[in-house]
Amino acid sequence: MRRNWGVTLVEILLCCLLLSTAIISLAVLFIRGMQLQQKSSTVLQASQLSQQLLERIREAPGPSATSYLFDGRLPTPTQAGFPPAPYPVSQLDHRAYTFLVRCRPHPDGPRQVTVQIFFDRQQLTFETLMDP
Repeated sequence: MRRNWGVTLVEILLCCLLLSTAIISLAVLFIRGMQLQQKSSTVLQASQLSQQLLERIREAPGPSATSYLFDGRLPTPTQAGFPPAPYPVSQLDHRAYTFLVRCRPHPDGPRQVTVQIFFDRQQLTFETLMDP
């Protein structure tokens, strides 16, 4: 009876197949993680820009009308400096962020201010109540 202490070609091929499958899976996970990190960074920047615009709107005197709409995609011109910068478009990291600012009366008395930001075929919406 003969004993074989070596490995066969089939065993080597199976090990290579398993190893390459594991490496490709890890590479795909790494690439997807990088894509999600980039998207997260873009959404964070858009959120920060929208919050900055909302704070500037809170500090700036608004138009005398109770309802108004400023759409930076058209772009609707500002009225007496309102809405404040960065309306209508902000450029950050070679990406354009376009704003839409809407105000309408709220049943409880304050104004409801909505800021929508458009970027990379995505949009985020922020709403807040402000005293007139």
